[in-house]
Amino acid sequence: SLLTTDKPLTADDVHAAALLSSIPQDWLHCVSALMNQDNVRTKTIV
Repeated sequence: SLLTTDKPLTADDVHAAALLSSIPQDWLHCVSALMNQDNVRTKTIV
């Protein structure tokens, strides 16, 4: 999601981004599909 003054970047966001960037290439399509579903939060996947 986009960052706004109502939704600033948090430490959890940075942590999730670091974990997601460490996922092997062959898993990225699966994670991307999950993240594009409604009501799926990043911390659910991570």
